[in-house]
Amino acid sequence: MASLPNQELRQRSVAEDLEDIDAALDRDDEKLQERVQYEMARLLAMGIIDEKGDLVDTQLPPDMQEGSECDLG
Repeated sequence: MASLPNQELRQRSVAEDLEDIDAALDRDDEKLQERVQYEMARLLAMGIIDEKGDLVDTQLPPDMQEGSECDLG
């Protein structure tokens, strides 16, 4: 295989690889935090959670409660 003129391949050090991995993980963390904030705001706007992130209504609907005569078939 012919090499390109004036270009030498050098091996990357483990430290350089780890720096790249750390940078990628930091970007992923930032994206994740943005997604969590977006979803929390969406659930809050729909009235599903409160400001602390707790469910507003924890009671099951009548057709899902124990003893319900609801039949799926």
